[in-house]
Amino acid sequence: MVKDLMGGFVIFSLMTVLAILVTGLVTSCGKELPTDQCIEGGTKCHGKENPDDRSLPEKGDQGIPGAVGSAGPSGRDGSTGERGATGDQGIQGQGCTVTGSSSGATVTCPDGTTTVINNGSNGTNGSNGSNGQDGQDGADAPLAITEIVDVCGDAPNIQDEVLLRLGNGKLIVLFADNSNGKNPRLSVLSAGNYITSDGSNCFFTVTSTNQITNEHY
Repeated sequence: MVKDLMGGFVIFSLMTVLAILVTGLVTSCGKELPTDQCIEGGTKCHGKENPDDRSLPEKGDQGIPGAVGSAGPSGRDGSTGERGATGDQGIQGQGCTVTGSSSGATVTCPDGTTTVINNGSNGTNGSNGSNGQDGQDGADAPLAITEIVDVCGDAPNIQDEVLLRLGNGKLIVLFADNSNGKNPRLSVLSAGNYITSDGSNCFFTVTSTNQITNEHY
């Protein structure tokens, strides 16, 4: 070896250093270790820790994961994508043809199908309904004219004076004070004897039941 006069350090030769390293490896484990089990600075030997081991420490147990942080703000919407290309135009459809006839119509389509539509027939007449019951005759109104009475019959060559019978059975006439027609008025005849003023001079009698009797000229 050589002594450094300047620094006071001992400098070993290269061969001496290598010899020391080899000797250390053999004596640390009692035997020489395979090179794949040796790490620079030391290693484990036969499962025991080499006190001279200066390798990296083994990996320790994994720690408890930390709490998950709150979600960050939502990102902005992305920009609208470009419009896709226009698709091909579809095949144009074909309409069916309708042919009319006296019995109906025929529909023919390009696919070869044909449909016949016949005219509908008239429905049968329904049966007649039963006749309703005849209504009852209404009662004669008391002032309705029910009869024209020509006393003594139809006299020739004159306009006969007539009487009108009402629904209540009474007789009304155009009455005057004399044969000249003084003070004419419609009157209801009471029971008694009368003579017409039409020139035929028909005599007749009205009973208490409004019946005419004793007719004569």
